[in-house]
Amino acid sequence: MKKQEYRILHVEDSPVDVDLVKRVLKKEGLNCQYFIAETKESFIQGLKEFNPDIILCDHSLPKFDSVLAFEIYKEINPEIAFLLVTGSVSEEYAVEMMKRGIDDYLLKDNLQRLPNAIENAFAKREKERLRKQAEAKLAQSEKLLNKAQQIAHIGSLEYNIETHKEIWSNEVFRILGISPGDIEPSKEALLSFIHPNDLEFVKTNIKQANIELRDMSFYTRIIRKDGAMRYVYFESKFEFNKQEKPIMMQGILQDKTEK
Repeated sequence: MKKQEYRILHVEDSPVDVDLVKRVLKKEGLNCQYFIAETKESFIQGLKEFNPDIILCDHSLPKFDSVLAFEIYKEINPEIAFLLVTGSVSEEYAVEMMKRGIDDYLLKDNLQRLPNAIENAFAKREKERLRKQAEAKLAQSEKLLNKAQQIAHIGSLEYNIETHKEIWSNEVFRILGISPGDIEPSKEALLSFIHPNDLEFVKTNIKQANIELRDMSFYTRIIRKDGAMRYVYFESKFEFNKQEKPIMMQGILQDKTEK
């Protein structure tokens, strides 16, 4: 397996301290590329062009300090791990910077844990990046699914038998003529929209399917909130665990009025 390479943007104006950090990391076997920034301008250049994974920042440089560096970093790319590595700083200041969002702080005369601090900060940021990436993909998938359901006039329902929690997709609400959040999804809520002349038929189907734990499908009529009558198709299936115990009921509701 290829060893992780860390791209380190080091904000430091002392060549001696830069070499000290490099020796500590090399001793622990960290594979690193460096970009040294001594000024505000070179720091901005490093953020934009070097594409770092880690920022190591001294507290005080001529006409430049960690406070300003952190503010610039937050504006340009706050996803990068940010570690304060300095010769002298008060405990109160370090705690305040931690509250603002830096990943860690170390003193230059005690750099033994710097390699671990870099690895931990990078791992934390990478985990967060992957989480956000997964959430973005999920949100996009849900958006596409919601659009597809809207075009096909098919809504999906899910009932957790163990928690008694029911979920409807947005299209179910639209078919019923209401907005998501207007009512709490439930079997009773759905039945309240069934045409009175079809209600006993629907209840009988549901009751028999629950007794036999079988798939179910039927056509019926609903009365929307605005009083309009619509023809719908309903279908549901049970999901079982390894012990053949039902744990989930999943279904669809499709508006068939136009057909």
